Amino acid sequence: MSTGNCARLNWGQPGHHDGSDASPGIGSGRSCVSRFLLAGLLLIAGSMPLTQATAAPTTTITADPSSIQEGGEPGNFIIQVTDPDFPCFLNESTVEVSVAFGGSAIFGVDYLATGATGNLVSVPMTLQTPDCEFGQASGTALVRIDPLADDLVEGDETVVLGSSTCSIPGFEAPPTTCAASATMTILDSTLIASIEASDPDASKETLDPGEFLVSLSSPAGEGGVTVTYSLSGSAVAGVDFAPLPGTLVIPAGQSSATISVTPLPGNPGDPDADLIVTVQPGQGYAVGAPASATVVIRGRPALPEASITAVSNASKETATRGEYIVNLSRPAGEDVTIFYNLSGSATPGVDFEPLSGTVRVLAGQASAPIGVIPISGEQGSPDTELTASLQPGEGYVIGTPASATLSITGRAGLPLALTVVSGNDQLATSRQSLQPFVVRATNSAGGVAGLVVLWEIVQGDGSLSTTQSTTNASGEASTVLTPGDQTQYAVRATLSAQGIALSAAFNAVASAPLADLPGMSPGQRSVAGALDALCPALNTRGQQGTLTSGEQDLLNQCRTLIANSGTNPGAVVQGVVALTPEQASAPRKLITQISSVQVDNLTERLSALRSGARGISLRGLSVGIGDQTIQGGLLASAIKQGVESGGAASADDAWPFERLGIFITGDVQWGSKNKTINEDGFTFDTLGLTAGADYRFTDGLILGAALGFASTKVDIDAAGGSLNGDSWSLSLYGTYYPTDNFYLEGSATYGWDTYDQDRNIAYSLLGGSRQAKANFDGSQYSLLFGAGYDLIRGGNIIDMYGRVRYTSASLDDYRERGASGLDLVIRGQDAVSFVSILGAQISRSISLQKAVLIPQGWIEWEHEFEKGDDEVQGYFAHDPNRFGFSLPTDALDTDLIRLGVGLGAQFGQGRVAFVSFQTSLGMEDYSEYNVTAGIRMEF
Repeated sequence: MSTGNCARLNWGQPGHHDGSDASPGIGSGRSCVSRFLLAGLLLIAGSMPLTQATAAPTTTITADPSSIQEGGEPGNFIIQVTDPDFPCFLNESTVEVSVAFGGSAIFGVDYLATGATGNLVSVPMTLQTPDCEFGQASGTALVRIDPLADDLVEGDETVVLGSSTCSIPGFEAPPTTCAASATMTILDSTLIASIEASDPDASKETLDPGEFLVSLSSPAGEGGVTVTYSLSGSAVAGVDFAPLPGTLVIPAGQSSATISVTPLPGNPGDPDADLIVTVQPGQGYAVGAPASATVVIRGRPALPEASITAVSNASKETATRGEYIVNLSRPAGEDVTIFYNLSGSATPGVDFEPLSGTVRVLAGQASAPIGVIPISGEQGSPDTELTASLQPGEGYVIGTPASATLSITGRAGLPLALTVVSGNDQLATSRQSLQPFVVRATNSAGGVAGLVVLWEIVQGDGSLSTTQSTTNASGEASTVLTPGDQTQYAVRATLSAQGIALSAAFNAVASAPLADLPGMSPGQRSVAGALDALCPALNTRGQQGTLTSGEQDLLNQCRTLIANSGTNPGAVVQGVVALTPEQASAPRKLITQISSVQVDNLTERLSALRSGARGISLRGLSVGIGDQTIQGGLLASAIKQGVESGGAASADDAWPFERLGIFITGDVQWGSKNKTINEDGFTFDTLGLTAGADYRFTDGLILGAALGFASTKVDIDAAGGSLNGDSWSLSLYGTYYPTDNFYLEGSATYGWDTYDQDRNIAYSLLGGSRQAKANFDGSQYSLLFGAGYDLIRGGNIIDMYGRVRYTSASLDDYRERGASGLDLVIRGQDAVSFVSILGAQISRSISLQKAVLIPQGWIEWEHEFEKGDDEVQGYFAHDPNRFGFSLPTDALDTDLIRLGVGLGAQFGQGRVAFVSFQTSLGMEDYSEYNVTAGIRMEF
């Protein structure tokens, strides 16, 4: 640029600040003012021009990059302006460069330009020399070129940017020439895509792939090129070949890529199919020629058909081998394994050597044999047949014939026999299946397999599980009978072989359960249920082995009952009643009674010991009458009155008693029990004896010990059975009598027992009678506590008292003997009694010359808190399975009344004798009577 620098001064330019000395622009302004003044003078003087020759600015234009891709990333023209005499007072400003576009590329079609509005490019200038009038300044600006894409094949094109003049906006000076230019090439991106079959054959048989090659006219630019293609032809994606995506990416810098065609195995017989790939128009390329290509997908040849025939039979007798031939419709291209299965009456491992189920036809062959090797087996083995049937497999299809049958000739048989193995003479319940009837077909070599046995019912109704069965490897065949409503059954098994017919017979007895017969008690029904269970089990056990004599007898008796249950149910019920041990509850009833005998005797002794005598020295003396006693002190008062009135037993005859006392008491009980639905009736009698000694520690406290013995005999009403028992007991007792009227008493007793029992068994079906004997032991203990109060009214003594008594008894298990199969085992029994007693007695003394008589009477209410109706458990002694029965027992009587009378006699020197009678009222099906007598002496 050449112009007067002072002419560039424009006071209206941005950045001019009046009065600011610190601004370089202001100092420069002052200098320019002087120059304008000088210029004015020169104009006036000589009309000289207002310019000053300076160096012109330089302009350069550079293309970055020199080439760009059509439709690709943009490029830039870089315009750089350098002015060595840029007015410093402007500090920073712009230079406008006038530009023009040229070249073969068309603006708006091939490219767009940004940064050259109105063909002017504003270049911002930066001052590089501070505090100057004119200094170095430079600036740079960009013109952006965006290449546009099209689908035309037009070759590379150029964009030329040239500059002509430069000017400073707002500075009144003409433009300065600043010519420069640069060229940017737009590379044509419209590549030509074509396709060919680089491998035109694919194969389903060998799975060999085919291949297409897609080529570009030149390498793909940055980002690569995605070529789109379509598929056509007879080949089906997913059936003939693996599906293809329809696009192919050719990477940047590459000019080709392949499309691989992967064949699918398909099925034998699939035909050839062609796959045509056609290049479709897309972005960044144009479709050239050839635009399509074809790959042929070779199919698979049809599989050969396999068939089978039997060419020879086998023979066990002559050991001749049989043979099948498997044929293919054409020779195998490779080894083919053909599958088959076997059926028919022939059994592998018995009639022939087992076969593998496969045969291999070698490559190039069209057939293969299957050999059948017979097993000689036993004599009498029958003729059999063997059928081989082809099965699907790989490498072939099944043709016809698909199966073939050959025969395996058996061996001449040995003489046959048919025998019963098990199941004969069974006992069963109507409509319930029996155990299997089993027969065995044998010859001299053992069991014969494969023979057909026919079954039929020849007597009775019902049904068979099968009417035809085949003997197994052991020669056995079986069927199961389900009886109907009849009782006698016969079943026949028939074997027809070797031209003869053999048969075997089975018998069975089936009836309604014994427990369902009417007219039995619950306990008898329980025994019948045990017979229902044990009889079939014993019968089966007997068929499997040898029974003991007791087991066999038990089986015979229960079979007799079952066999007659349909025709003579009354006799069967009679038999069940006779077999039911209802008397088994008798010992439990008696053991508590035996214990009460000893307790009653101790109660009498305790009454005698309570309190000391007043006046006459009879302290510690008492008279026991039955269950009642008269205390010594009260007796003394009564005797004293008798003496004073002149009675025989006077005070002068009184013997000075000491602290030690000895007593003995006897007791006799008898009674009966009526038969109930649960228990047999019986009569009994009991003799009890108690002896003991005691010592008076204080006037009101006496302790002692006693030994007791009781013997009981029971006669059972049913069939005249009996029960005898002996019991021993040890007791501790004591009484405390703080006054002559109120007293406390207590005792503890432990006893042990032995029993001998006879149970008679007789019923019509037994054909006689039997006796089952048993010996067993038991034990019991008893605790008693009581309190009472005595009233004296003249010569009468009234005693009011209450007691509680707890008794626990147990009986051991016992096993009967002597009745063979009808012996029983009775499990151990326990009995508990807890009673309360409330009573009162009245007595009076009558003085005679030799003695004082004391008549008395009493009444008691006894309440039982225990039920006592536990079941008796047992089973038949010769039943190995121990099917049990349960016998209900009668409950204990809850409440009863005891009434008694007695007479005592007091003699001199502490001798006392007494006798009493007592009975019980209110007991159901039970009666009891008691006579007690005793003596007492003191020392």
